[in-house]
Amino acid sequence: MGSQVMEDTEKALIYDSAGLTQPEIDAVDRCFDADNQDSEVEMSGFRKLQEYFSNTEEMPYAIATQSSWHPDNTATPDDWIIERLRDV
Repeated sequence: MGSQVMEDTEKALIYDSAGLTQPEIDAVDRCFDADNQDSEVEMSGFRKLQEYFSNTEEMPYAIATQSSWHPDNTATPDDWIIERLRDV
């Protein structure tokens, strides 16, 4: 199995586990284009992904809560999600 197929399968599993609908998946996938990131960050797909990654404890607590005392406080949950999905 090629690496792109494995990456797509892992991403599909994450989307399914987070409960995203097809329109939400399409909107999240459009966010990988730098021109679209700012226009899509408030959509429900990101809320579901943030909840999923928080519940699985994969997203660092300081980022999930945007704690101001933590050195990672400049990262937003949306930025973290985009980077995480780029890694798969």
